[in-house]
Amino acid sequence: MRSLENTEYQYVWDAFYERFKFKPSVNGPFPAIVEPSQSITFRLRDVHTDEELDELRDAIFRAFQ
Repeated sequence: MRSLENTEYQYVWDAFYERFKFKPSVNGPFPAIVEPSQSITFRLRDVHTDEELDELRDAIFRAFQ
């Protein structure tokens, strides 16, 4: 992995803002992006044990393989 040069960094973020109508905020409105029609959103509990987080990570990796 490499760090992006400033111009690349700006290009990537500009494209992200444009494509997803990104409105970053800690106070809302939520969601901060317009999700593509084929996306799936999951709501997770606020507190997880380390074991639960490991299981979640493994499930996510399997889903993307």
